Amino acid sequence: MAALCVFLQLMGESSAKASLSVRSDIKSNQQVFVGVLNESQYRKIFADEQENEKAVYTREYRVTSDKLTAPGGLVIPDLAAGEYAVIVYVDKNNNGDFDEGVLGPAEPWGMSRLEKGVLLSAPKFKEVSFTIREGESKQITVKLVKE
Repeated sequence: MAALCVFLQLMGESSAKASLSVRSDIKSNQQVFVGVLNESQYRKIFADEQENEKAVYTREYRVTSDKLTAPGGLVIPDLAAGEYAVIVYVDKNNNGDFDEGVLGPAEPWGMSRLEKGVLLSAPKFKEVSFTIREGESKQITVKLVKE
């Protein structure tokens, strides 16, 4: 009977969803977009460069920046285990879009694990992705490229 209880407990633990906490270094209280993507979603947005298609994210949030600067950050619960990247941008003009100018992004932005400030093209998924395991609570901080 004890072995059955341990087996059932382990089965329950293996299906536990993960949670992710996202923080950022945004200086002022503004509207912010936070998107969580898996590799196929990332490739569709950045590699295929299909400008007319709406981006599809695993999770997406539009929040005020104070959610990202708070000690716990923006908590994303019930995330399936896997490899993800996070995109954050400040929607300065509140139009719901990530605006681009002649020389690249026109609004402050950042990605998980992105260390470079100037990019000539979108980074590869492996450069900005991280792994989250079942039952894990992970916290990441996204640094903005410009503000």
